[in-house]
Amino acid sequence: MFSDRLYAVTSLRYSIVVLILGLVLCSGIAYCEAFQPHALQPVSAYGGGLVRGMVRGYDMYSRLYSLSWATVTASDGKVSFSTSTQDGYYELFLPEGTYILTATLVGYKDRTISIVVLNGSTTSINFELEESGIPIPEFSSNVMMVITFLTLLLCIGFLRRLQKSKA
Repeated sequence: MFSDRLYAVTSLRYSIVVLILGLVLCSGIAYCEAFQPHALQPVSAYGGGLVRGMVRGYDMYSRLYSLSWATVTASDGKVSFSTSTQDGYYELFLPEGTYILTATLVGYKDRTISIVVLNGSTTSINFELEESGIPIPEFSSNVMMVITFLTLLLCIGFLRRLQKSKA
């Protein structure tokens, strides 16, 4: 009798843990882009230079602030280098050459500038992005219902498998 009650309590704990994990994963809370602050990328043996700056944007009150998770990409037509940071600051080490530098963030208009990188040079480029006015897509309530239903099915399947293994 005691072992059945203990088994029921343990099964309930596992089901609660699995349900919480499923909801967290499906709701996107656990999804996090890998963040390396001011990630340094290796310079080729032929030299290169540093390009750094801030990505800022205007809010609806026309105040300027740092844009978290903006992406800055440098492309020379053959190779692209890209970085994104949490605080709006970016830093790229690029081989010597001419690049098209682009700052992007969902909900804002892209900004592009052409730069020349010389050996040993340090170039500061700050971007100011304007809101695009295009709404950011979100999950509809139907999609969330399907995700919740699939999570519950997963929990039920897990519990059944757990019960079979105990029997």
